[in-house]
Parts: sequence; C-alpha cells; structure tokens
Amino acid sequence: EHSVELHDSKTVLTEFGEFELHTFLDLIDDTVHYAMTRGDIREGRDTLVRVQTVNTLRDLLGTCIEGAEPGWSYRRAMEYIATKDNGVVVLIGQDISAEQSLAEVQQFPQAPSITGPTSSEGVQIYRVIGTGSQILKRLGVTKMRLMSAPVHFNALSGFNLEVTDFVQP
Repeated sequence: EHSVELHDSKTVLTEFGEFELHTFLDLIDDTVHYAMTRGDIREGRDTLVRVQTVNTLRDLLGTCIEGAEPGWSYRRAMEYIATKDNGVVVLIGQDISAEQSLAEVQQFPQAPSITGPTSSEGVQIYRVIGTGSQILKRLGVTKMRLMSAPVHFNALSGFNLEVTDFVQP
C-alpha cells in the first residue's frame, strides 16, 4: 500500500548544479518529503542513494561532533552526487514541535531522536525506511550504493530494492 504520492517534479538550480526536485506528499500525516535526483536514474543501474530526515543542526547550521568523523549531511551528499553525476538524496520531512527543536539543541552533540509525538522510536524508524523506500521505488531506483555506514535492512526486498554497496564519507 502506498502512503506517499508524487506531487510535483521540476528542474532546479542548486549550489551544486542542476538537480530534479521531486516533491512527495505523505498521505498519512500530510508531511512533505523531497527527493533531489541527478543523472540517469533507472531500474537495474547502481545509483548513489542517501535517505535521511532533516536535521536542522547538521544540515542547515553545519554543526559537527568534536572528535567524530563527519557523516553525510544533506550538503555533503549533494556535493558528492554532483561530482559523480548520478544519484538521489531523499529528505524525509518531520513534524517537529518547537519543544522538540529546543531539546535537540540542548542535547547536542547527542544524535537527535526521529520519534514523532505519538510514536515509539522503533515504529518511526521503520516508517522512515518505508517512506524512503516508496519514494526510491517511484523514482525507478532498484540497486543502491547506499551513502551510509553498513547496516542491514530487512524490509527493502519488499520494495524491490537492493543495497549493492555502502559508501562512507
């Protein structure tokens, strides 16, 4: 069952060159999700993929954790995909309250929770994976070079998605 639908697609100019911006609407909670694609995205072709929730501290303010290797921020992922000229960055929208935003700042440098106001963390993580998988499938991705630390995802085969490699920054 699909819980996201494509609302719009258009070419946009970013600081990393032209990308296709695909806007998706979540039919469960009216959240908006974005996918930025570059290059030839099609079934059977290995595609660089980064799926993440939006993190204001990391993605907009550029904060880093002292002594830790920096991970894939939105900007870093976009820049890398631009150099390879093929890939997808999916940004999963969240309904974050002012209280949750302030708590993220207060708890920094701990990683923020991706829990919603009424969901347990485990359920919300699977929802992010499911939402990202639906978006990738809609875009024609089947084989992924996942921009992430190596981790096992059980549910991806149900979306006809296969991780062929992990790419770390």
